[in-house]
Amino acid sequence: MRYGFLGPETTFTHQALLQALAETPEEHAAGDPVLVPFASVATATTDLLAGDIDALMAPIENSVEGGVSGTLDVLAATDAITIVAEQTVQITFVLAAREATPLDELTTVSSHPHAQAQVQGWLRRSVSEANIAAASSTAAAARDLA
Repeated sequence: MRYGFLGPETTFTHQALLQALAETPEEHAAGDPVLVPFASVATATTDLLAGDIDALMAPIENSVEGGVSGTLDVLAATDAITIVAEQTVQITFVLAAREATPLDELTTVSSHPHAQAQVQGWLRRSVSEANIAAASSTAAAARDLA
């Protein structure tokens, strides 16, 4: 089976898909699953509806920001998609910077807006002078730093 997920690899959605596959090995016993990263839920949904992927793991809710509007918008726009399972992922954040960079020298902190919302209090207290920039995912922000 071909499984789409909100990428790139190492996103929380990727982690959720890996957990779900590990918990249900009988569902893909016929062969190794193919994991396909997508830049957006909308693009992944187009491929799902076209039959280019067999299933899609998409973020739908988090405990701080609530519903993930991009996913909810896609689900509201079609009745051709059915939610068949859910996966809960424990989320932990880290602040990554170049070695030996003091917090007060950070000029920009980049992450996904939902992640920013989950750590906004810490950001205000710890890096209040830094510009907060949006990234397509926390994994993409880390990749861009490297």
